[in-house]
Amino acid sequence: MAQSPFTAVYCLTAALFFLECTIGPSWAVPMDVGGEYSGTVSWMMNMAGNIGGALSPTVFGILVQFGSWIAPFIVAAGLLVFGAIVWAFWLDPEASVLEKDKSTERPVISGTAA
Repeated sequence: MAQSPFTAVYCLTAALFFLECTIGPSWAVPMDVGGEYSGTVSWMMNMAGNIGGALSPTVFGILVQFGSWIAPFIVAAGLLVFGAIVWAFWLDPEASVLEKDKSTERPVISGTAA
């Protein structure tokens, strides 16, 4: 949507910079909330990202075919805003994904003994 190629490059560069600023927290949070199962939590986060990465060329190709090149950028921006809202309001950094079952001292994941 930029009128100048230089403005587009500056905006894309700034967007990538701020997107990459999330890498540290994105990998620190699974280690924090996962405890001894941080590898599993990190794996699930990484798998979800890879599924999105695998689907995005097809979805973006369809958006470009039936719309314009602006549509994929709007969808990507919307997903990033949605992710920021989830991290800001839904994720509790003090909580762990695991709770100790007091009777067996085994980890309880989503209400079932593991």
